[in-house]
Amino acid sequence: MDLWNPLDLLHRTRAADAKSAWAVFDAALTQAGFPHSFYTFGVPMTSQQPLRDKLARGIFGKGRFVDEFFREAIKRPELLATEPVAPHCKRSLRPFVWSCEELNAGERSALSFVYDFDISAFMVFPLRNADATQYGNMTVFCGDARHKAWLRHVQRFGPLLGVTAQYFHDSLAGVEDEAPGPARLALSPRQRECLLWASRGLSTKQIAERLTLSEPVVNEYLSSAKRKLGCATRAHAVARAIRLDLIRP
Repeated sequence: MDLWNPLDLLHRTRAADAKSAWAVFDAALTQAGFPHSFYTFGVPMTSQQPLRDKLARGIFGKGRFVDEFFREAIKRPELLATEPVAPHCKRSLRPFVWSCEELNAGERSALSFVYDFDISAFMVFPLRNADATQYGNMTVFCGDARHKAWLRHVQRFGPLLGVTAQYFHDSLAGVEDEAPGPARLALSPRQRECLLWASRGLSTKQIAERLTLSEPVVNEYLSSAKRKLGCATRAHAVARAIRLDLIRP
């Protein structure tokens, strides 16, 4: 993971405005092998037209897909009715992965329309603000026939991409309020260990096996760490712990 240093990215963008922060993030994505990406935030969880809200808020990214797809998709409500990404981002924080191999012959859907724009695979990282009233996502995508190799690559980088994207979402959406006080930052060594392994993409079961603990105990360590850091989700806790230099992925 030498090509991706979350701590360096977080420190370089801490005081940056949204446009400048995205430029740094986008350059790092390109260097890591993901030249095609975009980022959105601030969509209300109650939105009935999330694509219009994304355009209204502004979409960070570049290229034909970012510049043309969304505006064309708005004109096709019958396709938007089949769009799976927004519903997924509302109900889950797990990445959404798709490749063109999932398309059926003759299918006409939002995903077949994506394929018409030469997108062969993508991974979406759902993002949430602190009180879960708004959401966004960071998406990386493949624009050629090498989607199988690309998917293996993005799966390898996925945990670090997701954690860093959550940090950017917190910062750019303005939900990173005051840092927790010293008493709340007193994470135990086990809490830090569990957050560290979570930042590297390990599941609760995998963390338990690595630390020779039971899964309920690991969950309790992670829950306690979330409470101390003032976070509602594991990804948010990991992102905040990195920002505060409590762990180093």
